[in-house]
Amino acid sequence: MIFYFSATGNSRHAAAKIAERNGDRLISIAKAMKTGELTFQAGAGEDIGIVTPVYFWGIPDIVHRFLKTVKLSGHGTDRYVYCVLTYG
Repeated sequence: MIFYFSATGNSRHAAAKIAERNGDRLISIAKAMKTGELTFQAGAGEDIGIVTPVYFWGIPDIVHRFLKTVKLSGHGTDRYVYCVLTYG
């Protein structure tokens, strides 16, 4: 499962390429925040990725708020969690 935020499309493109290669599902952070759907269940062995641009040497406020409020559940503790930052 890949959560992404993309204002211009660059981070979405990066997330889509990773998802295509790994067979992951894409979840828009902006859409999740807008709809209030902030609870997600990871499948067995499903990795969790965050793809976002860099804004002023950090992550966008919306991504920070999302990470503070998202609720993830699933079986097992052997998940690979990663973050991809895009810039420029």
